[in-house]
Amino acid sequence: MRSPRGRPAAGLERVLAHLAEHRVGIQWVGGEPTMNPLLYEAAAVACAAGVQQCLFTNGSLLAPKRVDQLLDSRLVFVRVSLDVADPAIHRSFHGYAEGRDFASKVLRNLSYLVQRKVALGSPTLVGVSIVVDERNLEALPDTVGPRRGGTHVDLS
Repeated sequence: MRSPRGRPAAGLERVLAHLAEHRVGIQWVGGEPTMNPLLYEAAAVACAAGVQQCLFTNGSLLAPKRVDQLLDSRLVFVRVSLDVADPAIHRSFHGYAEGRDFASKVLRNLSYLVQRKVALGSPTLVGVSIVVDERNLEALPDTVGPRRGGTHVDLS
């Protein structure tokens, strides 16, 4: 495994070997784990070592070129923090600049993740987390309810 600067990530390899030896699982969390360029190779190494792992992500960086790598690493689950499908309310939860529509991007990435999971026959569970508070309470039915022409999570 190589770091982005070309140096071996020996420390990470030692940690993964130690976790495998002691049968300790990994939760890839904190900030946005998919921003770490070592995540994908580390997940593959952990999988090969038999380490159970899961990923918590905001879903904004689940690029098609990376999704198969994650699914091939046999994560127990990938949990996407959506909170709400409405772009303005989503922005208030995640604090990005007005004019950016990460809600739609996350929903597209989530849809692609599920499509690839099915196509590959991956055992990885895909879930969505929604924090409910006064900002999204009224939009919740449109986020998880029956499709009404808008973009949202469809639980059917």
